[in-house]
Amino acid sequence: MSQPDYAGEQEVDFGRYWLAIIRRWWLPIGALIVGGVIGVLAQTGGARPYEASTSVYLGQPYAPNSTVMIQSLTTSLGFVDQIVKSRPLVKGVAARVGIGAGVLQASITTKAVGVTSGAKQVSVPIAQITVRNPSARKAVDAATGLAAAAILQFSSYVDVKLATYQARIDRANRELVTVAATIAVAQAEQNSVRSDKSVPATERLIVLSNFNNVLVFSLARQATLEASLLTLRDQVALGQQVERARVITPATAHRIAAPSKRSGLAVGVVVGFLLGLLAAILWEPALGLVKRARTAD
Repeated sequence: MSQPDYAGEQEVDFGRYWLAIIRRWWLPIGALIVGGVIGVLAQTGGARPYEASTSVYLGQPYAPNSTVMIQSLTTSLGFVDQIVKSRPLVKGVAARVGIGAGVLQASITTKAVGVTSGAKQVSVPIAQITVRNPSARKAVDAATGLAAAAILQFSSYVDVKLATYQARIDRANRELVTVAATIAVAQAEQNSVRSDKSVPATERLIVLSNFNNVLVFSLARQATLEASLLTLRDQVALGQQVERARVITPATAHRIAAPSKRSGLAVGVVVGFLLGLLAAILWEPALGLVKRARTAD
């Protein structure tokens, strides 16, 4: 039994398709032009939202009275995403800003920011928080609110340290006032005894010696307190500038760049041309179906 000639049938089919395209050449060409126009319009006609980005330094806490760095969740860059996208936080910020919680949740992005040192990129605890929204003001307010919440979370331990330092500074200042008053009284009494000739010499020496002891102790205490204040102020500066999280660049909004018109044109032309080819090939079969349907009616 002879095998059917499938190759011949395929050649006939391809020839029919080619003839259909040649007869209705205007369909691919017209679809190509229309597709290109639609592609360009689609790239330029849509509204472009705003993006507001803020950079947050996450801080680097140290152990109490030490220069040993503490490694914890709050020093992890990956933890930023968990904080700013948590449901309670997103709900609160969305309510204050006037954005739907779901919309805000979907518009938040975070990323670690690297610092280039020479030819190498160094990892530092800096994160960028970005919010996208049609309103520039709402995008900025949302990014600012999320950054503030992240700072509170990352600075909880350091804030306790700073509060302790401040309490010690306040106490040292109060003691300095008391010590200064004691020194002033002792010096005044000492001068009074020296100038009072009615006091016997032996008694005068004893009294002056007592006041001198008070002055020596008070002056030493005053010097210790002043040195302690200098150390505490250095620790406060370290806590505020190095250990505590803070905003490095405030949130600013910018409109997202428009998509490329060339890419829209290219996609539109290709899709339009393919659809035009398909329309040219299916033109006659479609007309045949329509005629048969009318005949049957």
